[in-house]
Parts: sequence; structure tokens; C-alpha cells
Amino acid sequence: ALSLKVMNNAKVIAATSTQTYLQPKNFNDFDIVVLDEASMINLPAVAYVSTLAKNKVVISGDFMQIPAISQISDKQENAKKTICTNIFKKIGIEDSVFNNRSHKNMVQLRKQYRMDEKICNLINNRFYQGSLVQGNGAGRMENKTYPNFLNSPLIIIDTAEDKPWASLKPNTFSRYNIINAITIRNLCFHLHNEGFVNNVNDIGVVTPYKAQSELLTKVC
Repeated sequence: ALSLKVMNNAKVIAATSTQTYLQPKNFNDFDIVVLDEASMINLPAVAYVSTLAKNKVVISGDFMQIPAISQISDKQENAKKTICTNIFKKIGIEDSVFNNRSHKNMVQLRKQYRMDEKICNLINNRFYQGSLVQGNGAGRMENKTYPNFLNSPLIIIDTAEDKPWASLKPNTFSRYNIINAITIRNLCFHLHNEGFVNNVNDIGVVTPYKAQSELLTKVC
């Protein structure tokens, strides 16, 4: 097949960990294997993908963020502990970091370029023992003006007084919150009406629940 011929002549191949064992004939004999976002990969998958490397395996990721993906019930404690423990905890990196010790297999990428310093400070001491440092230009948006009430890179809106009770979407575990959805809608409409938002690329709304995302899509 043409795709296989292309892969056999490629210098770099990107794939999900799942794809490597669903189509094993397409993935073998790599000089180096890099597992990115490794905290999301369960231990059996980490072990399998690592065997595809002839020389080196590089494991990167952040165990303070998203954990391993699994549908194993919490009642199956032993299975969940064995399969869903992330590789960083398994080899002792988590313990070393939490106890301010170095680990021979760890290199921390300390410099971040994504967030403004005030946003970074929200997580830096709580999760990273203050080890993150700002890269040049981190979080800066050139040629952007904002209304006075958005005078800080980090603003928290407390809707508690409105009693914003969350609800579960029927037949799912996904939550939605009408009060918070309307609050976000009104904020977006205001920014648009005042000329600060001109198109969908000017603002992003993020929610951890699919039901809330669907609700926001309807009300906006």
C-alpha cells in the first residue's frame, strides 16, 4: 500500500499509542520512540510502545495534569491501580518531585512561554513548587486592547450568589450549568457589541463537560 511505503521511508512517524498495537505491522524497529503526554497513557500501553525502540525511549508529559484514560470501575481497585498508575509515579519521579529530590531519569522543562506571569503564578507554587520561570514574551498579545474591567490577565467571576446549581444530562455523567452558561454568553455578547470581539478567533470558551459545551453552543 502507498501509505505503508511512505511510512517505511519517513524519518519521523507520529501516531497514537493505541494505533501502534492495533496495526502492529506498520510500527516496528524505530531508533527512538518518544511518548508525549505520557501521564495519559496506561502502563501496559507504555510498556508495549517502549518495546518498539531499538536505542532509546523518551517519555515526556506532566503528571500534574490529565491522568491515564480508563473505563475501569473504581470498584476494581487492584486493576485500576495496576493499569492506570502513570509511568512517572511507577518509576518514582512523582515521589521525588513531591519531596524536592532530584531523579536520575528526569529533566524538567522549567521555562514556559504560554501564560502571562499572573496566570502562571496561580499554578506555579501550588503544583510545581515555584519552579516555573517566564520565557520572553510569555502570554503577550500584541496590538490588542481590552475594556477596563478586563484590566488583569486573570479574572475570577464568582457566581455563587446566583445559586448556580449544576445538573446532569440524562443518561450521562456530563454536567451542565445554566446560570454559568448565561453569564459566559452575556460576557461574550458584551465584548462583541463593544467591538472587542470581531470573530470566533478573538475569544475562546473552555469547559470540562460536553453537556456544558452543547449548552453554550445553543445559547451563544
